[in-house]
Amino acid sequence: MTQVWILGNFFQNWKDLDKHYQYFMLRQEFEKNGCNVKFINTPDLIIRNNSKYIEYQNELLEAPDVAVIKTFMTGIYWKEKMRKLQSLGTFILNDPENMIEYSDKIKMYKRLNDVGVPIPKTMGIDCNSSFDDILSVAEKIGWPCIIKPNYGWSTAGVFPCRHSNDIKNALANMQISLDDRMGKNRPKPTSYVIQELIDAKYMIVIVNAGKEKLHSTLLYGRHSYLQDTTYKNSPLFNIFNKHRMILEYQLPSEAKDIFLKALDALGLDFVRGEMFATEDGYKICELNGSGAYGTTSITCRENIAKNIVAHIMNRYNTR
Repeated sequence: MTQVWILGNFFQNWKDLDKHYQYFMLRQEFEKNGCNVKFINTPDLIIRNNSKYIEYQNELLEAPDVAVIKTFMTGIYWKEKMRKLQSLGTFILNDPENMIEYSDKIKMYKRLNDVGVPIPKTMGIDCNSSFDDILSVAEKIGWPCIIKPNYGWSTAGVFPCRHSNDIKNALANMQISLDDRMGKNRPKPTSYVIQELIDAKYMIVIVNAGKEKLHSTLLYGRHSYLQDTTYKNSPLFNIFNKHRMILEYQLPSEAKDIFLKALDALGLDFVRGEMFATEDGYKICELNGSGAYGTTSITCRENIAKNIVAHIMNRYNTR
Protein backbone atom coordinates (compact mmCIF):
# COMPACT_ATOMS: atom_id res chain seq x y z
CA MET A 1 0.00 0.00 0.00
CA THR A 2 1.36 3.43 -0.98
CA GLN A 3 2.14 5.55 2.08
CA VAL A 4 1.24 9.23 1.68
CA TRP A 5 1.98 12.14 4.00
CA ILE A 6 0.18 15.46 3.71
CA LEU A 7 2.48 18.14 5.13
CA GLY A 8 0.58 21.02 6.65
CA ASN A 9 -0.18 23.28 9.61
CA PHE A 10 2.73 25.63 10.14
CA PHE A 11 1.07 28.40 12.13
CA GLN A 12 0.06 28.44 15.76
CA ASN A 13 -3.42 29.87 15.23
CA TRP A 14 -4.42 27.31 12.61
CA LYS A 15 -6.02 24.43 14.49
CA ASP A 16 -7.22 21.00 13.36
CA LEU A 17 -6.15 21.44 9.77
CA ASP A 18 -6.43 17.67 9.32
CA LYS A 19 -10.21 18.25 9.50
CA HIS A 20 -10.08 21.15 7.04
CA TYR A 21 -11.84 20.48 3.73
CA GLN A 22 -8.61 20.57 1.69
CA TYR A 23 -6.91 17.87 3.74
CA PHE A 24 -10.06 15.83 4.19
CA MET A 25 -10.76 15.81 0.45
CA LEU A 26 -7.16 14.97 -0.44
CA ARG A 27 -7.15 12.12 2.09
CA GLN A 28 -10.43 10.81 0.71
CA GLU A 29 -9.12 10.79 -2.86
CA PHE A 30 -5.79 9.18 -1.93
CA GLU A 31 -7.64 6.44 -0.05
CA LYS A 32 -9.77 5.79 -3.13
CA ASN A 33 -6.45 5.14 -4.91
CA GLY A 34 -5.51 2.52 -2.32
CA CYS A 35 -3.15 4.76 -0.33
CA ASN A 36 -2.66 4.99 3.41
CA VAL A 37 -2.68 8.68 4.37
CA LYS A 38 -1.14 10.41 7.37
CA PHE A 39 -1.57 14.09 8.14
CA ILE A 40 1.70 15.61 9.38
CA ASN A 41 1.92 18.69 11.59
CA THR A 42 5.10 19.81 9.85
CA PRO A 43 6.83 21.65 12.76
CA ASP A 44 6.79 18.37 14.74
CA LEU A 45 8.73 16.54 12.01
CA ILE A 46 12.35 15.76 12.93
CA ILE A 47 14.44 14.46 10.02
CA ARG A 48 18.01 13.72 11.09
CA ASN A 49 20.83 13.42 8.57
CA ASN A 50 22.24 10.21 10.02
CA SER A 51 19.07 8.16 10.37
CA LYS A 52 16.72 6.37 8.02
CA TYR A 53 13.92 6.90 10.52
CA ILE A 54 11.94 10.07 11.06
CA GLU A 55 10.89 11.27 14.49
CA TYR A 56 7.35 12.53 14.78
CA GLN A 57 5.40 13.16 17.99
CA ASN A 58 7.18 10.42 19.96
CA GLU A 59 7.00 7.98 17.03
CA LEU A 60 9.74 6.59 14.81
CA LEU A 61 8.47 6.46 11.25
CA GLU A 62 9.81 5.23 7.96
CA ALA A 63 9.80 7.68 5.10
CA PRO A 64 6.57 7.68 3.08
CA ASP A 65 6.35 6.87 -0.61
CA VAL A 66 4.72 10.23 -1.39
CA ALA A 67 4.60 13.57 0.43
CA VAL A 68 2.37 16.46 -0.59
CA ILE A 69 3.36 19.95 0.58
CA LYS A 70 0.21 21.82 1.64
CA THR A 71 1.83 24.40 3.85
CA PHE A 72 4.20 27.32 3.84
CA MET A 73 7.95 26.50 3.93
CA THR A 74 10.87 28.90 3.76
CA GLY A 75 14.64 28.88 3.95
CA ILE A 76 17.57 26.50 3.68
CA TYR A 77 16.53 24.56 6.81
CA TRP A 78 13.43 23.12 5.15
CA LYS A 79 15.18 22.72 1.82
CA GLU A 80 17.72 20.46 3.53
CA LYS A 81 15.03 18.51 5.38
CA MET A 82 13.06 17.92 2.19
CA ARG A 83 16.26 16.84 0.41
CA LYS A 84 16.86 14.32 3.19
CA LEU A 85 13.31 13.04 2.85
CA GLN A 86 13.86 12.65 -0.89
CA SER A 87 17.13 10.77 -0.24
CA LEU A 88 15.10 8.28 1.79
CA GLY A 89 13.02 7.58 -1.32
CA THR A 90 10.05 9.91 -0.86
CA PHE A 91 8.50 11.45 -3.95
CA ILE A 92 7.47 15.05 -3.10
CA LEU A 93 5.11 17.44 -4.88
CA ASN A 94 5.22 20.32 -5.35
CA ASP A 95 8.97 20.13 -6.01
CA PRO A 96 10.34 21.29 -2.64
CA GLU A 97 13.31 23.20 -4.08
CA ASN A 98 11.04 25.36 -6.22
CA MET A 99 8.23 25.50 -3.68
CA ILE A 100 10.53 26.86 -0.98
CA GLU A 101 12.59 29.09 -3.29
CA TYR A 102 9.56 30.88 -4.69
CA SER A 103 7.69 31.22 -1.42
CA ASP A 104 9.86 34.36 -1.29
CA LYS A 105 7.74 36.75 -3.36
CA ILE A 106 10.78 38.80 -4.37
CA LYS A 107 12.35 35.73 -5.98
CA MET A 108 9.04 34.70 -7.52
CA TYR A 109 8.44 38.08 -9.18
CA LYS A 110 12.06 38.27 -10.37
CA ARG A 111 11.84 34.85 -11.96
CA LEU A 112 8.56 35.67 -13.70
CA ASN A 113 9.91 38.99 -14.94
CA ASP A 114 13.13 37.36 -16.20
CA VAL A 115 11.19 35.01 -18.48
CA GLY A 116 8.81 37.68 -19.73
CA VAL A 117 5.67 36.86 -17.73
CA PRO A 118 3.70 40.13 -17.30
CA ILE A 119 3.52 41.21 -13.64
CA PRO A 120 2.77 44.50 -11.86
CA LYS A 121 5.70 46.91 -11.67
CA THR A 122 7.61 45.54 -8.66
CA MET A 123 10.63 46.36 -6.52
CA GLY A 124 11.97 44.82 -3.32
CA ILE A 125 13.81 46.35 -0.39
CA ASP A 126 15.35 44.88 2.77
CA CYS A 127 13.18 45.11 5.89
CA ASN A 128 16.04 46.77 7.77
CA SER A 129 16.14 49.67 5.34
CA SER A 130 15.44 53.19 6.55
CA PHE A 131 12.01 54.74 6.10
CA ASP A 132 13.47 57.23 3.62
CA ASP A 133 14.88 54.41 1.49
CA ILE A 134 11.56 52.53 1.56
CA LEU A 135 9.72 55.72 0.65
CA SER A 136 12.15 56.29 -2.21
CA VAL A 137 11.29 52.87 -3.67
CA ALA A 138 7.57 53.61 -3.34
CA GLU A 139 8.06 56.88 -5.20
CA LYS A 140 9.93 55.06 -7.97
CA ILE A 141 7.02 52.64 -8.33
CA GLY A 142 4.61 55.58 -8.23
CA TRP A 143 1.43 56.33 -6.30
CA PRO A 144 -0.78 54.52 -5.57
CA CYS A 145 1.23 51.42 -4.67
CA ILE A 146 1.04 48.34 -2.47
CA ILE A 147 3.53 47.28 0.19
CA LYS A 148 3.58 43.72 1.48
CA PRO A 149 6.04 41.23 3.04
CA ASN A 150 8.07 38.84 0.92
CA TYR A 151 6.75 36.00 3.11
CA GLY A 152 3.03 36.18 3.59
CA TRP A 153 -0.29 34.45 3.22
CA SER A 154 -3.42 35.69 1.46
CA THR A 155 -3.87 39.40 2.25
CA ALA A 156 -1.90 39.30 5.52
CA GLY A 157 0.37 42.35 5.70
CA VAL A 158 -0.83 43.80 2.39
CA PHE A 159 -1.43 47.57 2.49
CA PRO A 160 -2.51 49.90 -0.33
CA CYS A 161 -0.66 53.24 -0.08
CA ARG A 162 -1.43 56.60 -1.67
CA HIS A 163 1.09 58.79 0.15
CA SER A 164 3.98 58.62 2.60
CA ASN A 165 1.74 58.47 5.69
CA ASP A 166 0.20 55.25 4.34
CA ILE A 167 3.70 53.76 4.12
CA LYS A 168 4.32 54.72 7.77
CA ASN A 169 1.02 53.14 8.79
CA ALA A 170 1.77 49.97 6.83
CA LEU A 171 5.20 49.52 8.44
CA ALA A 172 3.74 50.15 11.90
CA ASN A 173 0.94 47.62 11.48
CA MET A 174 2.41 44.93 9.21
CA GLN A 175 3.63 42.65 12.02
CA ILE A 176 0.25 42.91 13.76
CA SER A 177 -1.52 41.95 10.55
CA LEU A 178 0.80 39.00 9.99
CA ASP A 179 0.51 37.80 13.59
CA ASP A 180 -3.26 38.01 13.42
CA ARG A 181 -3.54 35.97 10.21
CA MET A 182 -0.57 33.63 10.51
CA GLY A 183 0.44 33.45 14.19
CA LYS A 184 3.69 34.41 15.83
CA ASN A 185 5.50 31.24 14.75
CA ARG A 186 5.25 32.27 11.12
CA PRO A 187 8.30 32.83 8.91
CA LYS A 188 9.53 36.39 9.44
CA PRO A 189 9.73 38.68 6.37
CA THR A 190 13.21 39.67 5.22
CA SER A 191 12.14 42.11 2.50
CA TYR A 192 9.24 44.31 1.55
CA VAL A 193 7.60 44.00 -1.86
CA ILE A 194 6.45 47.33 -3.29
CA GLN A 195 4.20 47.15 -6.35
CA GLU A 196 2.05 49.38 -8.45
CA LEU A 197 -1.59 49.28 -7.43
CA ILE A 198 -3.21 47.67 -10.45
CA ASP A 199 -6.26 49.36 -11.97
CA ALA A 200 -7.95 46.14 -13.02
CA LYS A 201 -11.19 45.34 -14.80
CA TYR A 202 -11.57 42.12 -12.84
CA MET A 203 -9.57 39.45 -11.05
CA ILE A 204 -9.16 35.84 -12.19
CA VAL A 205 -8.33 32.97 -9.84
CA ILE A 206 -6.81 29.87 -11.45
CA VAL A 207 -6.35 26.49 -9.78
CA ASN A 208 -4.64 23.68 -11.65
CA ALA A 209 -3.53 20.06 -11.45
CA GLY A 210 -0.61 19.88 -13.84
CA LYS A 211 -1.29 21.30 -17.28
CA GLU A 212 -4.16 18.92 -17.98
CA LYS A 213 -6.69 20.45 -15.62
CA LEU A 214 -7.12 24.21 -15.25
CA HIS A 215 -10.10 25.70 -13.46
CA SER A 216 -10.70 29.42 -13.26
CA THR A 217 -13.13 31.82 -11.66
CA LEU A 218 -13.80 35.51 -12.12
CA LEU A 219 -14.00 37.61 -8.95
CA TYR A 220 -15.73 40.94 -8.72
CA GLY A 221 -16.80 43.06 -5.79
CA ARG A 222 -15.84 42.72 -2.14
CA HIS A 223 -12.47 40.98 -1.47
CA SER A 224 -11.50 41.04 -5.13
CA TYR A 225 -8.96 43.81 -4.32
CA LEU A 226 -10.64 46.06 -6.86
CA GLN A 227 -12.27 48.02 -4.03
CA ASP A 228 -8.76 49.43 -3.40
CA THR A 229 -8.08 50.25 -7.03
CA THR A 230 -10.61 50.64 -9.82
CA TYR A 231 -13.59 51.43 -7.60
CA LYS A 232 -11.83 53.27 -4.75
CA ASN A 233 -13.18 56.70 -5.72
CA SER A 234 -16.19 55.57 -7.70
CA PRO A 235 -19.70 56.74 -6.76
CA LEU A 236 -20.58 53.04 -7.00
CA PHE A 237 -18.03 52.08 -4.33
CA ASN A 238 -20.54 51.29 -1.58
CA ILE A 239 -22.54 49.02 -3.86
CA PHE A 240 -19.37 47.41 -5.23
CA ASN A 241 -17.95 46.79 -1.76
CA LYS A 242 -21.23 45.40 -0.43
CA HIS A 243 -21.51 42.54 -2.88
CA ARG A 244 -19.25 39.74 -4.05
CA MET A 245 -19.57 37.81 -7.27
CA ILE A 246 -17.69 34.64 -8.20
CA LEU A 247 -18.34 33.02 -11.56
CA GLU A 248 -16.86 30.10 -13.43
CA TYR A 249 -14.72 31.60 -16.15
CA GLN A 250 -13.31 30.24 -19.39
CA LEU A 251 -9.72 31.44 -19.64
CA PRO A 252 -8.95 33.27 -22.89
CA SER A 253 -6.04 31.70 -24.75
CA GLU A 254 -3.78 34.67 -23.99
CA ALA A 255 -4.40 34.38 -20.24
CA LYS A 256 -3.95 30.61 -20.34
CA ASP A 257 -0.61 30.94 -22.16
CA ILE A 258 0.61 33.45 -19.55
CA PHE A 259 -0.42 31.18 -16.69
CA LEU A 260 1.26 28.11 -18.18
CA LYS A 261 4.44 30.09 -18.88
CA ALA A 262 4.50 31.20 -15.24
CA LEU A 263 3.90 27.62 -14.08
CA ASP A 264 6.85 26.40 -16.17
CA ALA A 265 9.07 29.24 -14.94
CA LEU A 266 8.51 28.32 -11.29
CA GLY A 267 8.58 24.56 -11.86
CA LEU A 268 5.41 23.89 -9.89
CA ASP A 269 2.78 21.24 -10.61
CA PHE A 270 -0.22 22.79 -8.90
CA VAL A 271 -0.88 26.30 -7.64
CA ARG A 272 -3.56 28.82 -6.86
CA GLY A 273 -2.87 31.74 -9.15
CA GLU A 274 -4.27 35.25 -9.21
CA MET A 275 -4.32 37.28 -12.39
CA PHE A 276 -5.60 40.79 -13.13
CA ALA A 277 -7.24 41.83 -16.38
CA THR A 278 -6.07 45.38 -17.14
CA GLU A 279 -6.09 47.84 -20.03
CA ASP A 280 -2.53 46.64 -20.72
CA GLY A 281 -3.45 42.96 -20.79
CA TYR A 282 -3.28 40.19 -18.21
CA LYS A 283 -0.83 40.38 -15.30
CA ILE A 284 0.10 37.65 -12.81
CA CYS A 285 -0.24 38.89 -9.25
CA GLU A 286 0.31 35.71 -7.23
CA LEU A 287 1.17 32.01 -7.58
CA ASN A 288 0.84 29.99 -4.38
CA GLY A 289 1.90 26.34 -4.40
CA SER A 290 -0.08 25.52 -1.26
CA GLY A 291 -3.10 27.70 -2.00
CA ALA A 292 -6.73 26.84 -1.38
CA TYR A 293 -9.07 25.41 -4.00
CA GLY A 294 -12.41 25.22 -2.16
CA THR A 295 -14.21 28.19 -3.70
CA THR A 296 -13.02 27.24 -7.17
CA SER A 297 -14.20 23.65 -6.64
CA ILE A 298 -17.68 24.84 -5.69
CA THR A 299 -17.96 27.49 -8.39
CA CYS A 300 -16.73 25.19 -11.16
CA ARG A 301 -18.61 22.16 -9.75
CA GLU A 302 -15.38 20.18 -9.95
CA ASN A 303 -13.62 17.89 -7.49
CA ILE A 304 -10.22 19.58 -7.76
CA ALA A 305 -8.79 17.39 -4.99
CA LYS A 306 -9.49 14.36 -7.20
CA ASN A 307 -7.64 16.01 -10.09
CA ILE A 308 -4.66 16.90 -7.90
CA VAL A 309 -4.40 13.36 -6.51
CA ALA A 310 -4.71 11.85 -10.00
CA HIS A 311 -1.87 14.09 -11.17
CA ILE A 312 0.32 13.23 -8.18
CA MET A 313 -0.23 9.49 -8.55
CA ASN A 314 0.48 9.64 -12.28
CA ARG A 315 3.73 11.51 -11.60
CA TYR A 316 4.64 9.04 -8.86
CA ASN A 317 3.89 5.95 -10.95
CA THR A 318 5.76 7.23 -14.02
CA ARG A 319 8.76 8.81 -12.26
